[in-house]
Parts: sequence; C-alpha cells; structure tokens
Amino acid sequence: MLSISFVVPAHNEAANIQDCIVAIQRAAPGAEVVVVADACTDQTAQLASQLGALVVLVEHRQIAATRNSGARAASGDTLFFVDGDTRVTPAVVQAAQAALEAGASGGGALFRFDRPVPPYALIAEKLAGLFCRLTQMSGGCILYCTRSTFDRLEGFNTRLYAGEELDFAHRVKKIGRFRVVPHAVITSGRKIRLYTGGELLAMVWRLFWKGPRALYDRNGLELWYQRREE
Repeated sequence: MLSISFVVPAHNEAANIQDCIVAIQRAAPGAEVVVVADACTDQTAQLASQLGALVVLVEHRQIAATRNSGARAASGDTLFFVDGDTRVTPAVVQAAQAALEAGASGGGALFRFDRPVPPYALIAEKLAGLFCRLTQMSGGCILYCTRSTFDRLEGFNTRLYAGEELDFAHRVKKIGRFRVVPHAVITSGRKIRLYTGGELLAMVWRLFWKGPRALYDRNGLELWYQRREE
C-alpha cells in the first residue's frame, strides 16, 4: 500500500491547526502529517507538535514555497496539500486515493465555507463548485498528487504569490489526468466574514485590471498576505 503524507502550510493558524490535524488523523489513520509553520508568531508549531505532526519551520511567506518545503520533508508516495484552516473528510481522502489508483496524476476537491458567512458567499461557494466540476480545476485548500507527479513538475511555481494551485493543476493536466472528486472539505470563511463585499469586489477588480502579472507580486494581494483576526 502506498504511504500518504499530508502537507499543511500554516501561517499563524493556532486557532485552527489542531482541528485540521485531528480531521486528517480521522480521515487517514496512520498518515504522516507535516505542518510547515511559515513565519509564525503564535503557537501554531507547538500545537501541531503536540498532536504528533512533523513540524517544519520556514520564513517564506509564500504559499507555493511553503508547500514545496513541506513536500521535500514528507516521506509519502502520495501527497495531500491541505491548508491549515481546512478540515478534510474521509470521503474526500478515499475518493482521491481511488482516483490515483485509477490512473489520475493528481487532483483536488470541492469546498464549503464554515458557517456563518454572508448570503453572497453561499452563492460564490456554489459557483466555485460548478467551476471546479466543469473545468476539473481546484482551489488550493485541498490538492493531491503522486510523489512522481510532484517531482516531475518540480513542485509549485514559486514565482507566483497567488493562483499557484491553478497553475499546478494546469501543469498536471499536461502530463496526466487531474481529477476533482465530488466531495467537499470544510474551509474557513473568515476572509469572507472579515472583509466587506465592497472590499472583496475591489480586490477582484484590481486583479482583473492588472491581469496575470498581478499574481507575481505580493503587493496588491492583501487578501492572501495581510491577516485580519476574528
């Protein structure tokens, strides 16, 4: 049986990291959990260690580089990348393993925000699910692939400060099949709760106006790199 490693990138996720790890341990008993604590100033690393996770300390403040560091430290033949504010389910893990056994090179899953979130977020959630199903692309809160796929692609594109998950999926599709399983993980809706609809719309508009070049510069990506606390 192929070994499994879960790589969990986390920046100041003390409020969520233990729920994330416990969910992994329930969904995939015996799997390796690698928490990559990226420039953390809270108790993320200590809390993860208490639950038996291998903790890797880095100072990247870039999600692509952080995921790559975790993958290098992991020992599994199969890699799951799960954000520190996300909870996987047994259905997602089992479906992903089945997809890999059927020949997929990698994939993702659907997602649901934890509640409560504003009504427009529920609409966005449904639209995102439809997008994932139709395009077989996936958000970054949950991705999976074989070790050989990860190594062949040399990991995530570290020139990107956002959108690296879509870039990764696109590159997987060039060498194999990318399968989005029809089950959902639960991910934090805190960004939806902490930014107004107007602020979120303004960020989306700035990204649209700048085009793809905006993803190569941390400036302007406050939604990803400037934390507001609940």
